[in-house]
Amino acid sequence: MLKSNKKMIAIAIASMLSTSAFAVNNSTSTSTGNHNDVTVSQYGDGLTSNVVQVGDNHNARVTQTGGDNTSNINQSGNENTAVTIQSYSNNRANVTQEDTENDSRVEQTGPGNVATVKQVGGDAKYNLSRITQTGERNQADVLQTGRYNKSFITQSGNASKAFVDQSGKRNVSRITQKHVNLAKVNQSNQYNKSTITQERRNTAMVTQDGRGTLADKNTVAITQHDSYAVATAGQHGGRGNLINITQGDGSYANNIGTPVNTATATQTGRFNTANITQNP
Repeated sequence: MLKSNKKMIAIAIASMLSTSAFAVNNSTSTSTGNHNDVTVSQYGDGLTSNVVQVGDNHNARVTQTGGDNTSNINQSGNENTAVTIQSYSNNRANVTQEDTENDSRVEQTGPGNVATVKQVGGDAKYNLSRITQTGERNQADVLQTGRYNKSFITQSGNASKAFVDQSGKRNVSRITQKHVNLAKVNQSNQYNKSTITQERRNTAMVTQDGRGTLADKNTVAITQHDSYAVATAGQHGGRGNLINITQGDGSYANNIGTPVNTATATQTGRFNTANITQNP
């Protein structure tokens, strides 16, 4: 087996060309086997970084400052961790992790952020993921399958979108958004919990197909601080399901015409509870 105990620190600093344009940064790292560790720092415009790691004690960290950032991290097998920190504008980050101690964290600052995290495989183990995005037109996608799933997404700025798809075992998802937001969460099997907090003209959708019990209930909590909110929550199966939807607090009333809140709660199973509170 090819062994690699590789720690690479790549620092790419863009230099000015005679045309006053920044040089295009580029970085690639491939590692197979054992104590993998990669750190990449890039500054300038047109940044790109690719990291692929295959076996054992993965760790990868990418920091990018400048426009048109791109980072791809692909990890497989064993103790994965990946961190991507990007700032300026048009940031992109794609992280794919497979099997065992998955982590991942994406922090993006600036407009036009896109982050996609998959922590995948039929038995992807101890998943976590958190995405923090600041700026306008943010989008975050998280797909997790298998084991101790969690996902936290925080988005600040206008026109944010967040999509989380979780499957298998102890799912948790929390999304916090501000200003003209859309959040969709699908959770399957075991002890689903979902909490969405939104401000300013929001849409939230949560679907849970869990196996909750009276002790470990499937729970949906949606709080929307606005008078132009749409919330849909559905829970299918299990026992002791709980839905709490709270809309509007009067803070933003009369912004545009007559305030309109819409809330829908659907539950199947036994011993279910749904609470809907709508304020003008």
